[in-house]
Amino acid sequence: MLQANDIVFLGSPFSVVESEKSCDKYVESGICMDVAFELKYNVYEWYNENPEPEIIEFIGFTHSSGLPKFTSFNFALVHLKKVNDHYLVKDIKPVVELKDEYIICVDKQLPYFSECKNRQSIKSYLDLSN
Repeated sequence: MLQANDIVFLGSPFSVVESEKSCDKYVESGICMDVAFELKYNVYEWYNENPEPEIIEFIGFTHSSGLPKFTSFNFALVHLKKVNDHYLVKDIKPVVELKDEYIICVDKQLPYFSECKNRQSIKSYLDLSN
């Protein structure tokens, strides 16, 4: 469910850098992941936000070494929440373009979209999740 300080957009990564700060600097919950990443994404379409900027910066986390799996998605539906003046990843789902429509994989993050069993258009997914 979208909160007032959440944003949702269709985008793709162009910069992923491991943060020099620990995730404790971004979250107050005391539950911290192994690595924080500073991400920059191109924004192709906003779903609940003003149409600018075309690039957004936010923080993502991973429980293991290496890049977060979601950074390998060419296109993704990105759901961010604002915490302590930073946008943090709330959810990222892979998206593909099929016949002039963007289709989302509603299943958990899978390494290949072809493994996705539960697919929806972004519009219908967002209508159902609100």
